[in-house]
Amino acid sequence: MTASRLKYQTSGTDCWRIDTGLNRPGHTACYLLHDAGELALIDTGTSNNIPALLGTLQELGFTPTQVRWILPTHVHLDHAGGAGALLTHCDNATLATHHRGLPHLIDPQRLQKGAQAVYGEDFFARS
Repeated sequence: MTASRLKYQTSGTDCWRIDTGLNRPGHTACYLLHDAGELALIDTGTSNNIPALLGTLQELGFTPTQVRWILPTHVHLDHAGGAGALLTHCDNATLATHHRGLPHLIDPQRLQKGAQAVYGEDFFARS
């Protein structure tokens, strides 16, 4: 999967909308912010999206070590499912989320089982 990108620029901060490809093109996205050589990722997509997300960072000329913040807006799988996997690639990153979402990010098994029940195991494996 190749992630599509749409770039915005405001006040010296660059922002890219990165299509995560979940369900269909343009349905879900994460956002990459760049300022003063550091990066923040708002939402991550699912764990299956992480290789494409890392590839997009490389295509844009960035490295995972530049990621300082991983910021899931909430803990649904399409927003935070890849947060833990991404964190293993981003040595300098801090993961921050609402305190109620933290237990799900520490141990995502319950969240994953809920998503499998809703979407089915085949869809979950592709997402």
